[in-house]
Amino acid sequence: MDTQDNNHLAELKDDANQRAQEWITFLASTEASSEDRARFEHWLNLDDEHRVAYEQAQAIWNGAAALQALKHLEPLHQKREARLQGLTRWFSKLQALPQWGAALASVLIVAFAINSQQAEKPDVRSYQTQTAEKRQLDLADGSSIFMSPETSIAVSYTKTTREISLLKGEAFFEVFRNPQKPFIVSSAHTQVTVLGTSFNVNSNRFGVTVAVQEGKVEVASVDVPGRRNSLKNLIAGQTVKVSHTKGLGHINRIEAEDTNAWMQDVRIYVARPLAEVLEDLSRYCDAELVIVDDQLKEQTVTAVFPMSSAQHILKALETVLPLSVQQINDKRIELRAKP
Repeated sequence: MDTQDNNHLAELKDDANQRAQEWITFLASTEASSEDRARFEHWLNLDDEHRVAYEQAQAIWNGAAALQALKHLEPLHQKREARLQGLTRWFSKLQALPQWGAALASVLIVAFAINSQQAEKPDVRSYQTQTAEKRQLDLADGSSIFMSPETSIAVSYTKTTREISLLKGEAFFEVFRNPQKPFIVSSAHTQVTVLGTSFNVNSNRFGVTVAVQEGKVEVASVDVPGRRNSLKNLIAGQTVKVSHTKGLGHINRIEAEDTNAWMQDVRIYVARPLAEVLEDLSRYCDAELVIVDDQLKEQTVTAVFPMSSAQHILKALETVLPLSVQQINDKRIELRAKP
């Protein structure tokens, strides 16, 4: 074999090493899709050299993970210094490798950077909808979040966790199943944990209501003043409310398909206090909705309302409850008890 052939083989091997490095860092991120993984498998099977290169890169990557794990076995005051010394020794060894030195050292650097960043500072992204606005979020793992009007959430993904904070409002979740990474939704005094399912969470000043459309979820009440933390498991067609004062309530039956009725611009209420109904309705109305007479707040509402117009719903409430609706100005609507 002549020198030109040898140079060509060396170039092919270097390219395989580089591609292996790129694949291992990309697949460890949350950005890799199923199509990306299929492309990786195709590349891996194209040539035996690709597989050898990837296995060597994987060994170095695992070494980086081992370094991260060893930190937890050391006293706190020694962790930082030992980590730096350990990295220095690893880099020195890698530089001595004849062909893989620079490429694999960079893999180790990227691996350590990813592990450190995710352990110390998760990537947190915030989203918010405005009055009457709905929004769909497609997450990196294949899960989706459907946000109702005037809803705020924060999404925090790491290599080991999927956490959503529902700060206010209502959202429907379609969760991609991953037993190694539970999907957790936290709201006021409430934590919902799932592996893969579809469910709705409505959070307002009256409490948090969870309704399951498909699969199973675990609902826990957390740090409710004067109450013990407790949890219940819900299956499809069940709902439960966590009160800010009473904690976890009783499980009730619902129609599974009704859990996300708001996504079809329909609101369904069964024996809900008027004050809570107006809390939902306010997300679709620019004006402030004010109940002037306190005795109206506990009037119960059982109805199905198409959300074509907040004004239409207010008019409908006048026909079923002893109240009158008065538009004071563009920013205020008052509900008063009929004399």
